[in-house]
Amino acid sequence: MTIPEKMNRILQSLIGAVATVDSGSTTAEEIKAGSYRNVEITFNKEFKEEPIVIIGLLSDSTAASFGHVSCSLLPDTTTKTGCRARIFNSDTSSRAPALTWIAASRKISGGGSCRGLISKACSTLRRGCLAC
Repeated sequence: MTIPEKMNRILQSLIGAVATVDSGSTTAEEIKAGSYRNVEITFNKEFKEEPIVIIGLLSDSTAASFGHVSCSLLPDTTTKTGCRARIFNSDTSSRAPALTWIAASRKISGGGSCRGLISKACSTLRRGCLAC
């Protein structure tokens, strides 16, 4: 089997490996200049254990100063049903961003973890894969 064939097989395994994935967005709310707002995120479904969560800002703003807005997932707030994030506004104007989020289970179907599957993929390709 060639390296591209091995890579394709591994990629197909990765695509179907995640047991549970959920995503969504929050409602935009005003955040006054120089302040922050905590935002509750409720998942659309309950996970078997606390998922991995990735968040980002969602806005159609064209203002260059929107770059003064950032977000962070608050530590120790992720549960099976949701999490809490904080949006910071260090701009001199009020801003109203929303959050977009993705939550994925840490376990993959058939047992194991995503990290273990990726490690196995790299081990399989190590001889011919420049990225590993």
